[in-house]
Amino acid sequence: YTVGIFSIPGNAVNQVLGLAKYDLTRITWLGTITSDPHIAAVSPHSKYRTLDELRNAPEVRIATAGLSSTSGLGALVASQRMGIKPKFVNHNGSSEAFLATIRGDADYTQFPYGSMSKYVVQSKELVPVWLYDKARVSTLPDVPTAVELGYPDLLDIVASHFAVGTAPNTPPEIAQILMDAFGKSVNDPAFVSRLKD
Repeated sequence: YTVGIFSIPGNAVNQVLGLAKYDLTRITWLGTITSDPHIAAVSPHSKYRTLDELRNAPEVRIATAGLSSTSGLGALVASQRMGIKPKFVNHNGSSEAFLATIRGDADYTQFPYGSMSKYVVQSKELVPVWLYDKARVSTLPDVPTAVELGYPDLLDIVASHFAVGTAPNTPPEIAQILMDAFGKSVNDPAFVSRLKD
């Protein structure tokens, strides 16, 4: 059986826009690997360093990997909800969006913490401004959460959920075997340790 990994909500947006050759409502779902909260960061060249400064700006250039991507959709929803006036600058993938923000071609970007930690924790080429999570992370103890800023409703929207599914109409007994194998895999101590890295 073919098994696939889906990035939600990004794959759902592509289906709604008619860009997908799949139907998520027909997938036989096996489980979720992980959810990765996003982090908002600004260019070191940006004059903005806080949510209030971004909110008061006449226009904020936001680097995305396209508005139909999970991070692009999150940036769109979050900017509207937080009162930020965006000008989206779309790129061919997260690496280009990161580099554009680092260079100062964009003021702001947001992507999954796992993708951005290299730039906000290790190299410090981007300046983190908030994290879409319930609690602060030990690697960025001074960075507030969206909850602290008054936006707990954004936590489920601005996150990457990695779900696993198989072909539509998979017989229930086969689906159960795949679910059991999946459950064992994602709970394997070595796998869990690797995810934390």
